Amino acid sequence: MTFISHSCPDLDPQDPVALKECLDRSYVGWDKGLEEVLKRDIQKFVCKDQVVVTPSGSMALLIALRALGVREGTPVLLPAITCWSVYNAVIFLGAKPVVCDVRSPNDFRSCFEAIARKVTEKEQVAIVTHMFGVLIEEEHIHRLKEELKLHVIEDYASSFGALYNNKSPVGKFSDFVIGSFSATKPITAGAGGFIASNKVFMADTHQQPVYGLLAMNCQTSCLNQRLLERQFIRFDNILDKKKQLKRFFSRFVKIFGDESKGLYRAITFDSAEKLRDHLNDQGIQLDIRKSVQPNLAQELGLDLPNARNFEAYSSIPFHGRLLDALELKGLL
Repeated sequence: MTFISHSCPDLDPQDPVALKECLDRSYVGWDKGLEEVLKRDIQKFVCKDQVVVTPSGSMALLIALRALGVREGTPVLLPAITCWSVYNAVIFLGAKPVVCDVRSPNDFRSCFEAIARKVTEKEQVAIVTHMFGVLIEEEHIHRLKEELKLHVIEDYASSFGALYNNKSPVGKFSDFVIGSFSATKPITAGAGGFIASNKVFMADTHQQPVYGLLAMNCQTSCLNQRLLERQFIRFDNILDKKKQLKRFFSRFVKIFGDESKGLYRAITFDSAEKLRDHLNDQGIQLDIRKSVQPNLAQELGLDLPNARNFEAYSSIPFHGRLLDALELKGLL
């Protein structure tokens, strides 16, 4: 029986060669040249002038919140179904998380009306999460800015690679876009993240105070930088594998957001038993997970109808190793 883990990075034989180049020169620190390459790669998906690669998505979010003036007691609006790291970043700053309902019992995304009901004159910042490649509409974000007068941070961590109409980058109306390249993300550096904005928010140096800007060491190892560079070089190949897997899955289940060409987890609200049984018969065992994203309404006991009654869903392995196993068995 071939076991397919839930999350697995898409690596190839040239990746160790690229990492060995760093080791051969006895240097594992930050590489400015690689940073510039990665910024340009990220800007293909995020329409922001300023991009900083960070050690984690959580650090990117903390920087964005701080740059928007979030302090102790500041209310920060966030969706009920999101990563605990988002909630914890708000708590870390001493701010007040204001959890808002989602669109429906089978749609993870933030709901404009639910956010509007939570806004008071003290609310300043909203975090909206693009879920598994299904993007929040630009008009939704524009209304948060123009009608509700909120600062907006787009959380692109689980949807990196998804584009509007499969061609236009995210971030047109928001103040910041943040993302993650951690080990389980569709595009990974093993660890890391990014923050992007059209405003200058980071100083060029962290060696001295720079008033009005954040002067922090956000540098990542060239090992992570090089691995991430390799992921972008093979981006189209990784995307093609995802497309092939989506076509295979469509025989058994409907994948949430299957109209998008982005890279994201394979989420289904259908029963995955038919898929599981079919592959078990072929000698392939899938590590299918239930409801991988935390539900803050349920876990914090909040009265948010859509989130409290959110339907159970399955997260199916969605990476090159599964495709290899299917090809080996002649199942594609």
